[in-house]
Amino acid sequence: MHTTVTIVYDNTTRDPALLADWGFACVVASPEKTVLFDTGANATILQRNMDYLEIDPKTIDAVFISHAHWDHSGGLAPFVERFPVEVYVPRSYQPDCRDVPVHRVDNPLPISQRLFSTGEVGGMEQALVVDYGDACALIVGCSHPGVAALMESAAVFGRVGALIGGLHGFNQLSVLTGLDLVCPTHCTQHGDSIRMHYPGIYRAGGVGTTIPLPPMTGSD
Repeated sequence: MHTTVTIVYDNTTRDPALLADWGFACVVASPEKTVLFDTGANATILQRNMDYLEIDPKTIDAVFISHAHWDHSGGLAPFVERFPVEVYVPRSYQPDCRDVPVHRVDNPLPISQRLFSTGEVGGMEQALVVDYGDACALIVGCSHPGVAALMESAAVFGRVGALIGGLHGFNQLSVLTGLDLVCPTHCTQHGDSIRMHYPGIYRAGGVGTTIPLPPMTGSD
């Protein structure tokens, strides 16, 4: 069984039946554990999109929050109230979650055999590292500490081959050289430039996008 990353909350959608909203969330389904990465801003929209995509919330084993901003953590408390699972947050964030285990992460941390946190980077944000064999995928919320800093933190787990998520303010395109796939989402401001400079590895985001790991490259 391959690992898949399915975007369930984003500024755009792949299907008009899905709901777009400012924020980000994706479901990382691995053979070991299924993780909800971020929760978007609105739990109702999150649930609606998951239902349409036939992703059962009861299959989620853990929630991983990249950082405390409302557009990534707004759906957290309502989600774990209905579906109590363990939660991983950066050390600087104290979520209002009752009756569930909350791991406040400071340093790099294994979540399962192939899923890892980079640890809190830049005093505010963590990213999820997915080991898929010959390389790793780095899943990011907004990349506020900088894409290069997050990639450097992830490199302790192996070569970063795929980058998925929000690339806020990112314009140092040379950092992407050597990747097998890049899927910019949410707050990315220079997505067109990324697509133009790296057409062979670019993958469009939006709610409903599913990315297999290892990635299948090619513009979409």
